[in-house]
Amino acid sequence: MSRIVGIDIGKAWLDVDALGKLFRLQNNRAGFAELLRRSRPPRGDCCYVCESGSYGRALIKYLHDQEAEVCVVSPLRVRQFGYATGAKAKTDRLDASLIKRFAATLKPPRSLPVERWVERLRAIMRRRQQIVDIARNQKNQKEYLQGKRFRNQAEQIIELLAEQADSLFEEALRVINQRSALRRKMLVLLSTVGVGEICGVQLLAEMPELGRLNRREVAALAGLAPYNNDSGARSGKRSIHGGRGYARRALFMAAFHASRINPILAAFYDRLVRKGKPRRVCRIAVMRKLLVYLNARIRESDAGNDVQPPPKITPSLIRQLCKAKVMRAKTTV
Repeated sequence: MSRIVGIDIGKAWLDVDALGKLFRLQNNRAGFAELLRRSRPPRGDCCYVCESGSYGRALIKYLHDQEAEVCVVSPLRVRQFGYATGAKAKTDRLDASLIKRFAATLKPPRSLPVERWVERLRAIMRRRQQIVDIARNQKNQKEYLQGKRFRNQAEQIIELLAEQADSLFEEALRVINQRSALRRKMLVLLSTVGVGEICGVQLLAEMPELGRLNRREVAALAGLAPYNNDSGARSGKRSIHGGRGYARRALFMAAFHASRINPILAAFYDRLVRKGKPRRVCRIAVMRKLLVYLNARIRESDAGNDVQPPPKITPSLIRQLCKAKVMRAKTTV
């Protein structure tokens, strides 16, 4: 690995350990430029290592735009590394040095820049999810509001939020329609019984790697890979953790629907239930099976040589595909 620069990112400050010096910079573009000026060695390359988080997105994007080598690591792994090495004290400057030692010892892989369409689509769908959550809270609170005026206010807020959510979804479709590869992937997702338009767009935004990974990698990326918990004669329960939460959330609703109407996944779900498995465990198994299937289907579509470009994704096309899926599911059952 190149010479390492450890960066602890806060809301307002960047604490940096570079070239044997510790210094603090502002978390803005002026600070980013000063970081490059003070940390790049006169000869050779350096790797900027920082923890993942929302405060560091602008810095990571700036470093990638400057063609610098960047490595983004998990804060939990860095903290566990500190405990393992006896580093119990915690300050921002100590964290910068700890990040540098972590990278020098474990040599994590380089983080590749995120494509612009992924950033845009991800921002749109995450904002839409926030609006949907707010609308759900308003619906729950409306039931207990006393007074017609308050309930009318809640209804107006719910209607406004629904319009904003629809507007954001239309904007997401415009992003997808700008790239033929995305339209092809979206058609594959929409043609699967149980996967709706919202789930399809969220999977494109949160898991652009679909079609390029094997079944184990894609399951681990979504946080659906079960991990063992055995010790000696004890055989503990396997559980999932980590992964991309937004993608897993979308897959849960798709699996909930698919376990009822998808003939293959419904039979798989019923078989697990009859074996005595908890229903939530059965649902997670359906989620993983569905994701592995979608990954394989997208890989096959990418490998095909389609001369004719895929059609644009429109609300009318989505309704046609959904109607065809329902009819296919009924005839299969």
